Amino acid sequence: MNPQFTLTIIYLSIILITQNLNANQDIYDWNTFPSDFGGVGLMQTPTARFAQDGTLIWGASNASPYNRLYVGMTILPWVEGVIRYTEIENRLYSKSKAFSGNQSAKDKSADIKIGLTQEGKYMPQIAIGLRDIGGTSDYGAEYIVANKKWNNFDFTVGLGYGLMSRRSNIKNPLSLISSKFKTRGTTTGGIGGTLNTDLWFKGDEVTLWGGLKYQTSIPNLSLKLEYDPNDYKDESGVEKQVIEVDSPFNFGIDYLLFDSFYISANIERGNEFSLNVSKPMNFSKQFGTKNFIPGRENLFARNRVYFKDIDPQTRKKLVDNIIIQMANEGLATHSVIFNKDEIIVEISQNRFRSTISAVDIANRILAYNAPINIKYLTVNNLDFGMTNFSSTIERDKLVDLVSSGPLQEDEIYINDNQTNYQSSDYYENPYMYPHYEWSIRPTVRSVLGGPDGFLLWQLQAKLHTIISFRKGLYLETELHQKIKDNFNKWTLPSDSDIQHVRTDMRLYWKTGDLTLARMQLDYLFQLSPNFTGRISAGYLEEMFGAVGGEMLYYDPDKRWAFGVNAYKARQRGFRQKFEFQDYEVLTGHATFYYQLPFYNMTFKASAGRFLAGDKGVEFDLSRRFNNGVEVGARFALTNLSAAEYGEGSFGKWVYGNIPMDIFSFRGTRDKTFFEWAPLVRDGGQKLKTGKDLYVMMKNPHVELSDENKTEKHWTVSKVLAGFHRGKP
Repeated sequence: MNPQFTLTIIYLSIILITQNLNANQDIYDWNTFPSDFGGVGLMQTPTARFAQDGTLIWGASNASPYNRLYVGMTILPWVEGVIRYTEIENRLYSKSKAFSGNQSAKDKSADIKIGLTQEGKYMPQIAIGLRDIGGTSDYGAEYIVANKKWNNFDFTVGLGYGLMSRRSNIKNPLSLISSKFKTRGTTTGGIGGTLNTDLWFKGDEVTLWGGLKYQTSIPNLSLKLEYDPNDYKDESGVEKQVIEVDSPFNFGIDYLLFDSFYISANIERGNEFSLNVSKPMNFSKQFGTKNFIPGRENLFARNRVYFKDIDPQTRKKLVDNIIIQMANEGLATHSVIFNKDEIIVEISQNRFRSTISAVDIANRILAYNAPINIKYLTVNNLDFGMTNFSSTIERDKLVDLVSSGPLQEDEIYINDNQTNYQSSDYYENPYMYPHYEWSIRPTVRSVLGGPDGFLLWQLQAKLHTIISFRKGLYLETELHQKIKDNFNKWTLPSDSDIQHVRTDMRLYWKTGDLTLARMQLDYLFQLSPNFTGRISAGYLEEMFGAVGGEMLYYDPDKRWAFGVNAYKARQRGFRQKFEFQDYEVLTGHATFYYQLPFYNMTFKASAGRFLAGDKGVEFDLSRRFNNGVEVGARFALTNLSAAEYGEGSFGKWVYGNIPMDIFSFRGTRDKTFFEWAPLVRDGGQKLKTGKDLYVMMKNPHVELSDENKTEKHWTVSKVLAGFHRGKP
């Protein structure tokens, strides 16, 4: 086993052991352990089983000469996706020994499995799947697999194509449908990135394979056996011409350790010991620390006088008390408004991800301080000066409800439109602006699997500051200070034939110890409750400065939204100080957003001009789970040919947004964003513009409460319904 890979497994194991050890017993299922490839299966073969909806499994496996790191997820109850990084120890990185040096070959791949039927009394569970989809297809395979339980046994039978058909024991049954299925053709590697649909489920002969799993009487322990459809004859390497195979049968054990992570120990090919260590987490369930939830409270009216009878000095003290009490709860008050029998407060906050918790606390403070004539309490939430959520509740109703516990989302009235309060008694917080905040934290950025090294990394300190000059006007800055790295090994220049808008990342990351990564001035405004805008200027990201703006139409009662943006961008110097290079581009997109009426999914399509001057459309599909975690995938198709784009053929990414409060003992709205691309190329790249207006306007509504949500299942009528009427 490669020493670096051994260290990776040890590091992974330490993380797993120290992470919330009792969090996964409720999602454990003895027949949904991952295979060596990361998807639910036995060892080399998949099964038709799926982990619980929203389950993410990340781990590492070793079956020489293959060392694999993987992340698999049950994206929908009947869809499983896997991304995988494989080290191939018996091959060099490229055909050129001089170029490869001592580095072994690497392969990045993605798999998908789709469920066709659920298991019934007589019906097995059936699924189809694709391995190495969109790659060079050197390791591509397709399969149809079925599973059926009988007592403590789970039986698997499958039909394999491509790499899973090497034992070729039966004729391809699909050739009875069409002679086209008889010929699979050959692959030459190429630049990858295309789906190679002309290869799918084709070949004159295929392999019928199977396996079984047995749940023992020992808690958390199961045994497994499989017939491997791969004979490994086509997987020779430069040092070991043939992978030795003493038996087509693999067997092993699966064990749930500490109610927290999965351990699989196997004997494969009759001569190879393999190990698979993985950690499951379920994003459709609440996990992590339990943050603050308002408790029961018996409220009483502090002020037994009418507002009109309060003198100006006492009114100011009343407003100051509200501002101070809000601040003590982590709520920043912009203004307090008295409008006849209603009191309105405008707040911003970063303490509660669940909007209803902030609304609950703010309403209690208003109810406690409200003069006797106040019947209605209204809380307006502002993010960067824009009102994106407004709710009202009767004071007497609030007093009654909170005496039993926290406020629920169905107990408030969500206002459709903002009201003009200028004729009311309006009190602005005199201490609100200007406002300065800062944070400093370590960050790590890395390059995995490049020709210059298995892992290139850099440890930085990041200073982040925000100066709020007034409502809607903000200056945001990021300074990066290099602490330690091994980027001296990173020497390979970009081979891109188009403008290097991203592939010169090496030069940006290596040049300079202290860099101005970002300095962006934003002015955000609202033309009406449903029309918002932003004007931005400055160094918007590490590689580009720009001036431009964005407009968005968003109505929380509609499933769809629409936005446009345009920027004049110029490429920055590699030192990331204040200098620019010569390259300029006018970039912008028109974006259509649609919240699908099932599984909390959002579809986005952006058409326009990208940073390298290429024109096309980016498609984005994401899903938000009940604990606030969001995962998605996107790809961009532009007027660049596959040859012009380069390796990968077109741009594709997977990403996630993880709320930090699931790892913290205190509440926060902060999130960590991550993104993974098989390769970094220059085509289909967007300008990074910071604040996303759509996310800013949508989040307080979708995060009103994460409790007790029921997700709607897929139907055609539900897809079409959102285009002509509002949300249910």
